[in-house]
Amino acid sequence: MHCKMKEKTLMNGYVAPTLHLVVVDDDAAVVRLATKVIEGSLGDKFRTVAFTDASEARQWIENHPCDVLLTDLDSPAIDGQEMLRHAKAHHPWSQVIVLAENEASVPQAMATGSHDYLLKPLDHIEMVELLTQAHDRFARWQQAEVLS
Repeated sequence: MHCKMKEKTLMNGYVAPTLHLVVVDDDAAVVRLATKVIEGSLGDKFRTVAFTDASEARQWIENHPCDVLLTDLDSPAIDGQEMLRHAKAHHPWSQVIVLAENEASVPQAMATGSHDYLLKPLDHIEMVELLTQAHDRFARWQQAEVLS
């Protein structure tokens, strides 16, 4: 697992990692807003990189760590399902949270490996909560790996 260690101590003296978060949405306003909220509320937990072009995001994921992927399900070029599969193929531990216009498209994403979903327009509090959960889950996974 790829991560940079920071000074946040968990149980048993374990140091929580700073995770690599990739945000992908063809709507630049959604990307700007999500990035601003994440950096303002969770800047100590995530190193965020954001894309409005799914092809660029896909290429970036091939060459860099992707611990958490926040991706639009309805992107015109490469949809969220394909981004999910791509991230998991390159980084099996990646946690994926999909962004959806409505709940009708969510079950298929959940069935193919998404950890959770957010409906648009984004609820800032819910997004911060889900990303905090993803961070804490990853930290527990990594702590278990270190202790085993």
